[in-house]
Amino acid sequence: MKFSAILVCLLSVVLLGCPEDSDSTSGDLSSGGETTESTAEVENEPVPPGQTEPQVPNGGEGESTDAPDSDAEGGNGAADVSLQELDWDGVLALVANHHGKVVVVDLWSLSCEPCLIEFPNLVTISRDHPDDVACISVATDYQGLASRPLSFYQPKVLEFLEGQDAQFENVLCTTPKPEFFTALMLGSEPAIFVFNQAGEQAALFTSLQEDGTEVSYERHVIPFVESLLAGGQ
Repeated sequence: MKFSAILVCLLSVVLLGCPEDSDSTSGDLSSGGETTESTAEVENEPVPPGQTEPQVPNGGEGESTDAPDSDAEGGNGAADVSLQELDWDGVLALVANHHGKVVVVDLWSLSCEPCLIEFPNLVTISRDHPDDVACISVATDYQGLASRPLSFYQPKVLEFLEGQDAQFENVLCTTPKPEFFTALMLGSEPAIFVFNQAGEQAALFTSLQEDGTEVSYERHVIPFVESLLAGGQ
């Protein structure tokens, strides 16, 4: 191999001359080395760390979520109106609970037009004298018919009371009307009992008064109640 190479070189000198040594090859290699080194630097460049867990948004555990305030502002008095079922003995027990106050017990019904007209005056007395007068309304609509039990009248009576904003003790009488009025020796409603501060019946106002007029809170009941409050009875 060595001898052949020398022979080829001698022939080249003779015919063309021997090529000069050059650094072209080393330069190409050097260039290629620089490219490799640059690529390595790019590959080794640090990568920003990624997130291993999803970020918890605001409003996760422990977040305070304020619900709209649902206070009682703007509400009406209907929420304070209630209706209980009692007989006359139960009504008298309510009267006894108000010892020291004047107590007005109004017997009325949905079928009694004068009762409905005068009922707002019972509400007025209650509001005008909240500390000295207790008002009790007694609805006498129940007739004792099997087809119309107490549950038939309950929502109708309560609806009227809510419309009047009757925020005091309201009773639906459990004794059928015929028996109830016979026991109290009354002809019909309206009938308004007034009890004094000692719990004693002081007056009874029925439909017709001695002067021949229909019973009226303005003319009859309120003046009498005010006289009791003034110590006149």
